[in-house]
Amino acid sequence: MQSEAASPSRAAGTVELVAVAKRFGDAVAVDGISLKIPGGAYCCLLGPSGCGKTTTLRMIAGHERPSDGDIRIGAEVVTDLPPGRRKTAMMFQSYALFPHLSAQDNVAFSLKLRGVKKAARRATAREQLKRVHMEDYAERLPAQLSGGQQQRVALARALITNPSVLLLDEPLSALDPYLRVRVREELKRLQGELGVTFIHVTHSQEEALALADLVVVMDRGRIAQAGQPHDVYSRPSTAFVARFIGGHNVLEGAVQRRDGQWAVLTGIGAARFAVPCPAAVGATVRFAVRADKVVLERAHAELAAIGGHVVAAAGGPNRLGGRVQAIEYQGAFVRVTLDDGTAEPFTALVPDDVFYRAPLTVGEPAAASWSPADAHVLTES
Repeated sequence: MQSEAASPSRAAGTVELVAVAKRFGDAVAVDGISLKIPGGAYCCLLGPSGCGKTTTLRMIAGHERPSDGDIRIGAEVVTDLPPGRRKTAMMFQSYALFPHLSAQDNVAFSLKLRGVKKAARRATAREQLKRVHMEDYAERLPAQLSGGQQQRVALARALITNPSVLLLDEPLSALDPYLRVRVREELKRLQGELGVTFIHVTHSQEEALALADLVVVMDRGRIAQAGQPHDVYSRPSTAFVARFIGGHNVLEGAVQRRDGQWAVLTGIGAARFAVPCPAAVGATVRFAVRADKVVLERAHAELAAIGGHVVAAAGGPNRLGGRVQAIEYQGAFVRVTLDDGTAEPFTALVPDDVFYRAPLTVGEPAAASWSPADAHVLTES
């Protein structure tokens, strides 16, 4: 994460929410969140639909007023200030370009409202279009541009006011997968060059992990976890974060005994797990295991059928069995889902070269195992 004191512009772009809440009648959209985003950071607000991330963005922009709490940008409390006095700019999901104006005039529009003379505002607009590699399309109308090109014009229009904070509401959702990767690379490049604080709303885990210095995972109007992408992905704090961020299996068991730093758990179907945890005997412990840390192998007689499902595998702790429910080829990995008799299928990401040495088939019994050190204990809010 970048230091908020790295430069005056970055300090000015610090955004702080202090116990901010938003209610619409009896419905609570944002439930008393506190968050500090360093100046010059790229922050992604990540979560499912209805979690409060867009409402939070709109409150920072000034398009919604908090029911409670305060919002600071730099050293100033902006809670009651209109959008035009916050030194922010917002880039909307729909881009909202004027269809009858050229790309250049769309970018220059805010300067026109401020009374900047035509020649000066057009020159400034061309500079912004050049920054996003769109100077050759300056005279084209939005209908003559692709979705990715329109997105770049909208970005240039947002940047022309020299904001200290740029707010982006799912700006990549309308793009095809290939273009989405290209444009997010451009966003990251521009943010690094400008030193402007970017606050980007998305429901895409991949997008947030690729772009952000600070990932803020939201759930039902609250912050479930905030941190650097690697920490949030590798060490989710709750079962919700582990499931939503993806790539994790969530398991639980009761502590049967302790063995030094390890708690030995018993789970469904007599499965045994060893996890690094100080919990006392009898306590229930929930933990996550990354799917790419799981070793998967064919299994036969070692599996026992319990309650109509194959759920327990012999051979020590952190080993369970099931029948292959689904196989998905994903390029570098093959995603294999096991029905292990629990409510949630168990998933392994197997390197493609490993999988195809001895490929499994749907319906076949298999055993999954992992190192005790790869089990991450979860907490619940």
